[in-house]
Amino acid sequence: MNEYAFDIRIDGDQLSPATMSFLDLAPFLYAFSEAVQAEGKKLGIPVTAKEHEINLVSIEGGSLILKYNETSEQMNNILASIISAFASNTAAIPTQKTKDFIKSAADLSKKNNYTISCHSPFISQQPIKLTDKYYQMPTFKVRTFSEPSWIYGKLIGIGGKENPTARIVSLDGKVVTCKIPDKDLAKEMAHHLYGDMLKIVGEACYKHDDQWVLDDFIISSFSVMESTGIAQAVQEIKPFLADKYNSIEDIDAHIRSMRD
Repeated sequence: MNEYAFDIRIDGDQLSPATMSFLDLAPFLYAFSEAVQAEGKKLGIPVTAKEHEINLVSIEGGSLILKYNETSEQMNNILASIISAFASNTAAIPTQKTKDFIKSAADLSKKNNYTISCHSPFISQQPIKLTDKYYQMPTFKVRTFSEPSWIYGKLIGIGGKENPTARIVSLDGKVVTCKIPDKDLAKEMAHHLYGDMLKIVGEACYKHDDQWVLDDFIISSFSVMESTGIAQAVQEIKPFLADKYNSIEDIDAHIRSMRD
């Protein structure tokens, strides 16, 4: 059995206990701890404080070696995600915390002219080095998709001479900024500013980093929602509720009895 699951090695000509600054090393170690927790959360693996502890093994002969606790197979999956991102593997989509760790490693390397590498005997035979080409953060491929969709809400802002946009507050209170490619449509919508409840129809565009989020909404049409009284609403939904409310003759009286 291996004595460790993962190590980080920092090499430099002038590296020694006297030259290694704790102020440089502490943010790097903190970033690693945060990356482990974030990758674990993404993979659905709970991580305890003990499991993301990393130990200083030695600092001598121009090298500082940090070794990670022996871990489970699940934890090795987390480390594999970090190593994959560390190697600038754009097929992987790391969490923002893992990107922060890579940047922290690159900053430490560049500032002090160190060579930083990481290795896990469970994952790869050779250490993965952070070399010059990784000093700039690699561009990670962000997955996207779009689909026809709609938003129910009220128009609270509209403007833009060349590229009109509309700000919609949806039924759940979220504010969505939408593009309006048709200027005539924008003019028509402007009449409903701070007014009617609208159904906004268009193309919803989503992107995925740590999770799927609405990135853009392009409006193709809209319609004004008619105000419906509660009595009318109950009448309209009665056919969909089988026989549950068919016996109600006086809707207002029934509602009053429910409130009492």
